[in-house]
Amino acid sequence: MNCCYLRAGRRIGNLYSIYGKVISRNPIPTIILSVFLNALLGINIKWMQVFDDYDTSYLPRHSEANMDAQKVKSFLTNSDFDDMFCHQLNGDEIYGSVVFSVDDNIIAKSFKNEISKFHKTAMNIQVKSSDMKIHTIEDFCVKNNGKCFILGSWYLEDYFWDHFEANNITYPYFKDQKGIIHMSYQQFGKVTVRNGVLKSAGSLRMTYYLKQDTSVNKDLSVQWSKQFVHDLLQLKNNTIKFIVSNSETMATDIGRNTVWDPQFFVVVFLAMAMYSFLATVSGNCLTQRGLLGIAGVLSTVISILGASGFCAVIGVEYVNIGSIMPFIILGIGLYNLFVLLSGLNRAPVKGAVEERIGSAMRDTGVSITISSLTDITALLIGALMTDLTVIRNFCFFTGSAVFLCFFNQMTFVLACAVLHERRVAGSMHCITCQTVYTAEQMKTAHYRNKLTIVCCSGHEPEKSDDLQSYVEMLPARTLPKCLLNIPVKVIILFLYLGYITFSIWSTTNLGVGSQFTDVLRQDSISYQFNNIEKENFGMTTIVSFNIQGHLDYSRSDVHLKVDDMLQSAKKNTFFDKKFEINWLKEFNDSYLNENITEIEFIEKLHLFVKNNPMFKNDIVFDSNKTHVLFSRFYVMTNDIKSPRDQKLLLEESRIIARNSSLNVLPFSTQFVYFEQNESVLSKAILQIGFTFAACTLVSFILILDPILIVFLVLTVASIIVGVFSLMSIWNLNLNLFTIVYVIICTGFSFNFVAYFCKSFIHSQRFDRQGKVNDAIIQTSGTIINSAISTVISIVILLFSRSEIFTSFFKIVLFVILLSVFHTIFVLPVILSVTGPIHDNMEMKSNQRTSSRTPLFPSRSAATWSITSGGVNALDNNFKRLKLVSEEKVH
Repeated sequence: MNCCYLRAGRRIGNLYSIYGKVISRNPIPTIILSVFLNALLGINIKWMQVFDDYDTSYLPRHSEANMDAQKVKSFLTNSDFDDMFCHQLNGDEIYGSVVFSVDDNIIAKSFKNEISKFHKTAMNIQVKSSDMKIHTIEDFCVKNNGKCFILGSWYLEDYFWDHFEANNITYPYFKDQKGIIHMSYQQFGKVTVRNGVLKSAGSLRMTYYLKQDTSVNKDLSVQWSKQFVHDLLQLKNNTIKFIVSNSETMATDIGRNTVWDPQFFVVVFLAMAMYSFLATVSGNCLTQRGLLGIAGVLSTVISILGASGFCAVIGVEYVNIGSIMPFIILGIGLYNLFVLLSGLNRAPVKGAVEERIGSAMRDTGVSITISSLTDITALLIGALMTDLTVIRNFCFFTGSAVFLCFFNQMTFVLACAVLHERRVAGSMHCITCQTVYTAEQMKTAHYRNKLTIVCCSGHEPEKSDDLQSYVEMLPARTLPKCLLNIPVKVIILFLYLGYITFSIWSTTNLGVGSQFTDVLRQDSISYQFNNIEKENFGMTTIVSFNIQGHLDYSRSDVHLKVDDMLQSAKKNTFFDKKFEINWLKEFNDSYLNENITEIEFIEKLHLFVKNNPMFKNDIVFDSNKTHVLFSRFYVMTNDIKSPRDQKLLLEESRIIARNSSLNVLPFSTQFVYFEQNESVLSKAILQIGFTFAACTLVSFILILDPILIVFLVLTVASIIVGVFSLMSIWNLNLNLFTIVYVIICTGFSFNFVAYFCKSFIHSQRFDRQGKVNDAIIQTSGTIINSAISTVISIVILLFSRSEIFTSFFKIVLFVILLSVFHTIFVLPVILSVTGPIHDNMEMKSNQRTSSRTPLFPSRSAATWSITSGGVNALDNNFKRLKLVSEEKVH
């Protein structure tokens, strides 16, 4: 059975060999085709649309919380913006906000005078409508009791100071004589409270809410909110610290702070070109492959250009985290390049160009294909299984670039390798393409300058070591000797057992969930503003229980059901035990629980709402104003800071709603943020599981050895467990972004491990030790080079202040380090003990024989040029040398 798998694998390899020979006959047309296709796609980049809806793009659009929010808002389309209260806010208002803070107590008359100046500046801001009329905030602000609804403006009123001096201001809320509730917890931060009474505060928040009920009001509100930030930042104060934000700041900062300047990309590509050149450098000017390394970098550049144009054609909008894509493509492209170079190292040294290219593709075509297909599969799963627009578009962009990178590796880079081999066969210099002579020949021709001899001399390769660079040669020569002795194997096995034990334990402590500030730079206004709000005001939120559908509220059993629901909420540990806004209870208190019909109830309810505007937006009547179609009741949570508690709060709210016999929908402006943390773990297991299954299938189709596939899957699983462990140690939570990063990196892990396994199974040795020895020699240089190049390509992300970029750097770094550890150290030891061995006779009968066709048939061939042919100036020295010798003879 194993021999069947081996024969099938050889047939696949032969197909790649035929393809390589076809390219070796037509390198120039192949390069033109590749460049033309990428350029043709890249032209479309000018039609690319940029995605800029960053208010909701980082939140799941089809989550239950978001759907619930849409249902609640659909009932409140006719909300009265002239009678709005802070507990009725739905989370999508236009506003301008400022937080003042002092070192001592901000509730002091001296600070009141200073804050009044800020308030007057805000109230005097003027904006123009489309008809050029001048407007102030009074014309389009949300109102309460006939005045602009400004959270915190209560602080500027004498009414507040009278009650504060009388020790009447309670915390976290204060209910005045009219029954109106003032949310003191939303206005004052860093408070001192005694017996529920507010004594002092270190900060004050003032938020100006604006209308958006018409297009004119919305335009004026957006203008005002921007001008609000600009004008208040111009003010200076030595006694009060303040920070300003508005409803547009978050989206602006997300769009600005997750985009990299072009100069950073230029630096990265230059660094990668330099490394790829140095990694392929040897002391032989004939076999030097530095320009081939640069060609590998160029192939990634045109892949990125082509992919961007392709996505523009199919209508995929560019998203800001797409800035990560070039770094990923660089890593994948150079990995494929190093794999191809390792295949050329193993090709028959004395073979013809066509034979060497075909042999290299036979050995490496499967590995390059596995690398690209597993990465494309991982990205496709990431795109299909996410609910975030930014991640879906990012996966489409990157997946397209990976596919084009694979195409360019199999065309552009392979054709460049053909030209390189022709140059070597023509004995031409790696840079000047002049004829190359050995150092001894140059000395005989009277070249005395050592630098000239070093830079111009070369010699024909006699063995595969002559083709390798120093970086490729060192691991291949040292690692087999170090790893394949019993003491070292025992040490590695013990280290691995310790690693896997610690990793499993650490994974149990992995945090789950994210904060919205993760997508912001740490020096952005939104990041600082959000942190100040959390530190000063906590994470207390209002939860409304919304009853949908026609319901006869005149019935006493309905009253009991509503009361039971609210009492069960207040008994829950996540909710405040006293806070409640219940219009039905207030109504009953006003009418002394009279036993009346529904018609009478509705008539009195209209009168009640008129006298109590606080409840105007909590009750929705039908078109005839004869039935209640929707109503809501409020409770308040305690300070819920940890993602785990936020998730539990959401679950408890839904349980309370489900346990009620009424048609209840729980809603909070924070639920949509909490829910993305609720299902992270299940999504992670599902998505990573699908990625594993798909990548395993791809690898099996191309490797065709079930036993080796088991080793591959277990090794990659061990790597991912280690990644989760290091994420836990480095305080990286598992969230919707890091899940996608892990999925992408799962493809990276398959690349390294599959490459080693394929080299192991196709080794011509007959024992495990020999097979492992061959596999290490063939793959170690490539894997280490690829790891170093990938780290170089992403190291610039470490200097980002955005958690999106730094978390990507950390996860890729984890994966690269663990992949190298497993592939170079752990897997060889395990395979040397338990690896599969195929039938020796079958192996012997199918041993590959090296061609003896001379690579350098004659010196006349050595004078051939890739472009124009001819003899160069260096040959003249040898002509003069020949004439001098003939004269001496005569």
